[in-house]
Amino acid sequence: MMLSIPLSIHNRSSLLRRALESYLWQSLPPAEWEVLLIDDGSTENLSEAYEAFLGKINLRHVFFDHTRHERFRRRNPAFKRGDPEDWFKTPALTTNAGSYLARAPFVGLFHPEVLHAPDNFRRAVDQLKAKEAYLFGKVWLGDRLMNRWLESHSSWTQGGWEAFLSDSSADRLRAFSPSELYWYCSFLPRRAVQAVGGVDFEYLDGNSYEDCDFRDRIVRKGFPSVFDPLIQGLHMDHSSETEAHRIRDSRWYESERRNELLYRNRDFGLWTGSPANSSADWTARECIVQIVEYGIGSRKCVSVLQGSGILA
Repeated sequence: MMLSIPLSIHNRSSLLRRALESYLWQSLPPAEWEVLLIDDGSTENLSEAYEAFLGKINLRHVFFDHTRHERFRRRNPAFKRGDPEDWFKTPALTTNAGSYLARAPFVGLFHPEVLHAPDNFRRAVDQLKAKEAYLFGKVWLGDRLMNRWLESHSSWTQGGWEAFLSDSSADRLRAFSPSELYWYCSFLPRRAVQAVGGVDFEYLDGNSYEDCDFRDRIVRKGFPSVFDPLIQGLHMDHSSETEAHRIRDSRWYESERRNELLYRNRDFGLWTGSPANSSADWTARECIVQIVEYGIGSRKCVSVLQGSGILA
């Protein structure tokens, strides 16, 4: 196995189902990659999203509970199930847990709502075999019109990637430039994540900028950022969501400003290379509740692991 794909996810099952269609048409053989769904408290049944793909891909459904983390308990000292949470549901914990569980030497850090061009996985693996780096792809930012096009074209993968971009009029959308290196569609060595101590938990007290900090520390550990315009993806729109933690209200923007100031005030020119999360386990493995595993060739789960002790 060459590539592990930990997907930080909470609901978005319909978008995940479509994204998995783009995984299935990858030119890298399915036996050489795996998907890890790091499921942080989804209320939707994610198994319905991947049920059609069982037996065709390697997949682990990892049930994750962020309320077990010491940072959450610090912010919510008297928390009981059902209480309102003083918490910003960011991908920091789940990204670290997924990278810890990865079995392959290379990791793909994506959002679960990103569609991938057919050669993305193979191209990334080939490049990382030749030179260790942090690869970023060109990503178009979809809108509700694009989502409606996809909903009305269930066979969107049949004509190939270029035909999809043309038929869906993707050229009208904004795409990330070579200077916009976000982990919407990115690949890096697993050991790079370990070397920097994962995503910094300091960003859990707000929203955003944890990916920028993570990227900068990766680069300063000797894994240069590389923008590859031939690694391509399309981020599907999810602006219609109504869950409280996804509403961009005044509190959300205040928390974003908090994280921006944290990031801007860090002097990476003087950074000594010490790993993040020195006072905590960077893996967040204490939040892993259960792992259900499926392999290629069978629609039955091959293992079910439960309890915190199994991962110690």
